[in-house]
Amino acid sequence: MHRSFVPIALVLAVAVGCASQDAGNAADGPLDATDASLDATADARYEAAILPEAAVDDGLVRPSSPECEGPDGGPPMAYLPDGFCIDRTEVTVSQYDAWLASGPPTDTSPACQFNETFEPNDICMDMAGVCEGDCDDHPRVCVDWCDASAYCKGVGKQLCGSLRGEAASWTDFGDPGKDAWQAACSSGGQFQFTYGDDHDSACHDGYPTGGQGTEEVGTRASCQSPDPAYAGVFDLTGNVWEWEDACEGTGPHDRCRMRGGGFRDPHLGYCDFDQVTETRLIHRESVNPDIGFRCCLYPD
Repeated sequence: MHRSFVPIALVLAVAVGCASQDAGNAADGPLDATDASLDATADARYEAAILPEAAVDDGLVRPSSPECEGPDGGPPMAYLPDGFCIDRTEVTVSQYDAWLASGPPTDTSPACQFNETFEPNDICMDMAGVCEGDCDDHPRVCVDWCDASAYCKGVGKQLCGSLRGEAASWTDFGDPGKDAWQAACSSGGQFQFTYGDDHDSACHDGYPTGGQGTEEVGTRASCQSPDPAYAGVFDLTGNVWEWEDACEGTGPHDRCRMRGGGFRDPHLGYCDFDQVTETRLIHRESVNPDIGFRCCLYPD
């Protein structure tokens, strides 16, 4: 099996005009859910998803929304107003390994015929930044696009693509009306960042560990949407990049998009950050210690 590695360094080509939020920013505490325009469903979703940082030990990640029940593995899912479900966190080491232990058949699709195994790449797993020790709740890394896609299908979901449940158009990655990942990250186009319009360095700039490695998923309460209808989806910015079902073509060497930024990256992490000109855009068979994924589901 031949897999390629991608450069670690990124070139930041955008001007920065956003000030970092200080420690007293409201995003670090409970968010305001008193808007009278919120209906009962949104209020309930808010209460189930938003907790102050002090409540991390009680668990930030909630069960799947009722609309998202059915898949037999992976993270719990959140149902969003755009009509689809998305994993509340990136797929973890333990979740991926449980699927791997089931002995899934090798993917025979034309784009993935090169992929002889779904095991994480051995060389990649020995690289700096990969979690060692108690890693069950860290994001699964060192898997290529085909591994990620096969996992999502194997647990009854699919790699996030368009809002119609198909592969996303190569050119629509920044359109929340067409691209599912972008809709989740921007709260349906409301915000520049997952958590609002004001840059928060705690969610970027080497998040989570200053460029050293991953951390457990779903542990940063401030780095989620302030809109109750989109809240409860974590790590869309930071921790690891996420594979998306958006590729230039159908071959093994075609480039595919990654979204969200990882722990090595100092960029600002706008939801529509343009990978074509400003960050890494890599091939389907590539693997890296800061690339993971999450899945989507499109209820009938």
